[in-house]
Amino acid sequence: MKRTLLFRGMSLLITMVLLLSVGGVYATWHYAREQCTPVQAVLPLEIFPWQGSEVLPEDDQVGKNHKNLIEIILNGSLTNSNGTVTPLGLNYADSYLNSEIEDRAEGSWWATSDTLGSMDFWESADINNYFNTSNENISFVLYFPDGVADTYYLYTTDVELGSGNNPNISIGEPIYPIYQTVLTKNAQGVWEATDTKVGYAESDWYDNRITGSLLRYPSFDPATWVEGELGTTQNTAIWAYKGQTSTIQPTDKNTPVYYRLQSDTAASYTVYSAATAVKITVTDKNGKAVAVTDGAQDSNRVVFTAKAGTLYYVILSGADTITFNIV
Repeated sequence: MKRTLLFRGMSLLITMVLLLSVGGVYATWHYAREQCTPVQAVLPLEIFPWQGSEVLPEDDQVGKNHKNLIEIILNGSLTNSNGTVTPLGLNYADSYLNSEIEDRAEGSWWATSDTLGSMDFWESADINNYFNTSNENISFVLYFPDGVADTYYLYTTDVELGSGNNPNISIGEPIYPIYQTVLTKNAQGVWEATDTKVGYAESDWYDNRITGSLLRYPSFDPATWVEGELGTTQNTAIWAYKGQTSTIQPTDKNTPVYYRLQSDTAASYTVYSAATAVKITVTDKNGKAVAVTDGAQDSNRVVFTAKAGTLYYVILSGADTITFNIV
């Protein structure tokens, strides 16, 4: 699927202009305690945009602003109605994130952990309030495999993972897309995003470190993340689910994107796009078009009845950008 080149070109132009006019970029972070003096550091021009940031969904896709989430995780703070400031991001010494990471890495009377996820049972309410994950429809896992160190890995996805004991993607199957953004503390002691790649990871349970598997929620295992693109062939078809709404950008309007569906019970599915130019085809594992109960194959709406435990493929093409629903 295609990448956005305009953003990269404009960034290069801006960088060249800045190189001719200034010696560096100055940024100020106000650290956790109000009595501390703000720290000013000279930073490289490449701090934003960073390498690979163009692979993230466009900012104007409602509910998919990964870049905004990354900025909050780095530099965010929350001003309460009474004027009290709650530091959130990594660039505040005693922030919410730094406290959670230290607590998990060092442990206490309960187990240690190397992840903090937006689906965490104890932290989900605070995380939603602080990082606006519900409005953005983004789930994230912050992975710090070496404990409190200078490199963390942030994984973000707008795939709806499911709730309770009902994962949308069966445990062990790949979830795509999941974006890995490397967060690194630079020579000036400032956290910054340095690299983003798109890939996939295995669906897994997020076990709360206190309650273990007693209160677990659908998530993914960051240790299984692999860089790469899915959906370009039937063999790499992306797992889909009933209730899904997604926007995709094929390489071009004639290049198909492949999804796969499987239900534990017999169920009716409607695959639909509001764009009449979109072509939707549903086939069995042998590539044979299935019988439709409404709509039509190769149209923008296909309704069919899925047999229990049977694998189906949904193939979409016909537009440069495709928004579709599965209900």
